[in-house]
Formats: sequence, structure tokens, C-alpha cells
Amino acid sequence: AQGIIEQIQLHPYARDLLADAVPEVTMLAIDPGTGLLVKMRADGICDGHDLILDLKTAQDASYESFAKNAGKFRYHLQAALYRWVYRLVCERTPGFLHIVVETEPPYAVAVYDLDEEAVKAGEQRMRVGLNRWAECQRTGVWTSYPREIVSLSLPRWAL
Repeated sequence: AQGIIEQIQLHPYARDLLADAVPEVTMLAIDPGTGLLVKMRADGICDGHDLILDLKTAQDASYESFAKNAGKFRYHLQAALYRWVYRLVCERTPGFLHIVVETEPPYAVAVYDLDEEAVKAGEQRMRVGLNRWAECQRTGVWTSYPREIVSLSLPRWAL
């Protein structure tokens, strides 16, 4: 943990962003479209700059690796939700940055800003998810996996 802190302090943007941030900010908002109460908890908010910070640890903070993980773990969906809740609460549109720190020495640090295509995809997925959640609450039916028996094939590598 000490090595991670030291490397963040050596990164000019990460250091300054985190120094200006209010840590662990929770915001709640009602979705006007569904009436759902939605919550977000940001790692940090630079309030004077309308900027949400999300601190991530990763084995590899390189552009290629983090882009892959951002898609796999749907970080664009998280960013869309946090920005949307912030906009509802503060009536301003914030930026959103990922500060990524590697978990092994030398604890490399990178700061990423999602591009417009990722932001739009996250917003679309967020809306679909909120609508689905509202429908499940309304009907009491929580869809997940198929209710019928499904034939399962092993991946090629396992055969």
C-alpha cells in the first residue's frame, strides 16, 4: 500500500486530482423515468471542477490492458451511472476519470478519460438496465438464467 501511495504522489495528475478531491462521496437521486432511487459512491469528487474520480487497482495499468478490463467489467456503465446521478443532484454534468494503479512494483500509475463512444455506450446500457430493474420490481419477476434445461458444451480448450 505504501508503494502505491508513493507512486500516486509521483504522478503529477493523479497526485493533484486526489489532493483536490473530497473522498468517498455518496449521492442519491430518483430516476425521473422509473421512480427508482439510485445511489452512487464515488472514490472522490473534485467539486470545484465537477469531476468524479474512480481509483482502480490492476495487474497491468497499460492502455491496452485497462481498455480490455474497462469493457469486461463495464466501467463505462459505472461512469455513466455516476455522472447521471451527479447531474441529477448538482444540475451540472461532471467529467469522470479513472486513476489506475498497478498492484505490483513498480506500482505504475495511469489516468484515463473514457472517449465519447464509450460514454454514449455506457449511457445506453445504463438506461436499459434501469428500465429492466424497474420492470422486475414492478412485476416481481427477476429474470436471470433460462428456466429450461440447457445443453452445455465444454469450451474447446477443455476437450
